[in-house]
Amino acid sequence: VDEAIVARSLGTATEIDWRAYLDEVSSTLPDGVGLTSLVIAPVVVTEGAAEVENPLQQAAVATITITATSVTVPDVEAWFDDLAGITGFAGIAPPATVAGSPTEGYVVGLQLLVNDEAYLARFQNEAGE
Repeated sequence: VDEAIVARSLGTATEIDWRAYLDEVSSTLPDGVGLTSLVIAPVVVTEGAAEVENPLQQAAVATITITATSVTVPDVEAWFDDLAGITGFAGIAPPATVAGSPTEGYVVGLQLLVNDEAYLARFQNEAGE
């Protein structure tokens, strides 16, 4: 039984409730902006010294590449401020993009970085094991 408890704890140590997390991300969308694509990818840690791509960027356990559309120029800065308040926010990886025209609409692209605060830790004991 003790080994099963340890296995359950280890097996769920990096668990994220993606449905709830994406609902939280969606709740930050500015008026008139709709999500068209979400791609979730884990950050793969390799052995040895990792080359730091951006030393000012926070550590992340996953990324969410977001594509959104709007008929008007969206207030991306306000959206980023709202995203900063979600659970596990580790930043926005540059570059975030806004492209389009008044006649065709606008497309926003960004990569949201997710840190380990997004982990559920459902089966962790008080000692954090």
